[in-house]
Amino acid sequence: MKGVVVYASHYGTTRQYAVWVATELGFECIEAGSKGQPDPSGYDCVVMGGSVYAGGWLLRKWAERHAGVLAQKRLYAFTVSTTPAAKVEEHAAVVKRNVPAALREAIRFWHFGGAIDVGRLRFFHRLMFRMVMSLSKSPDAREHKRRGIDNVRRDDIRPLIDTVRSECR
Repeated sequence: MKGVVVYASHYGTTRQYAVWVATELGFECIEAGSKGQPDPSGYDCVVMGGSVYAGGWLLRKWAERHAGVLAQKRLYAFTVSTTPAAKVEEHAAVVKRNVPAALREAIRFWHFGGAIDVGRLRFFHRLMFRMVMSLSKSPDAREHKRRGIDNVRRDDIRPLIDTVRSECR
C-alpha cells in the first residue's frame, strides 16, 4: 500500500514527528499547503499530524477540504501539544472541535508531547505562553516560563508505527 504523512507545524516539532513516522514507515512526508496540497487521492494510507495551538489543530482546514477523499482511506492521526497524553478528555475535546464529524470515527488518534522554545516564539505566542504559565498552578510553571518545555520523545511514535504497519500492508 502507498502511504503518506501529511503535517502542519508552526515551529518544527510536528515536522520532526512527521519525518520520524514517515521514515519508519517508508512513506512520503509532505507539509500541508495553503491551497490544499497534497491531494490524498493517490494514497491508500494517510497519516495526518498537526500541532495544537489554543485548542485548534493546525491540520483542520486540510482535513475538511479533503474529507470526502479521506473517508475512503485508512486514516491515522496525531496531535502535538504540551498537554500530557494522559489528559484524555482534553485531547478528545480537541478532536471533536477540529475533525469533521464524518471522519472522527474513521481516524485513530495518538497524542505526542510538544516543545516550546521560548526564544523562537513570535511575540504574540511568547506573550500567550508566559501569560498561561503565570496562571498555571504547576510547580514547574516558573521554570517553563523562563526556559520553555521539551516533551518530545521519539519512542512515543512506536504504537502508531506498529498499528500502521499491521493495518497498511
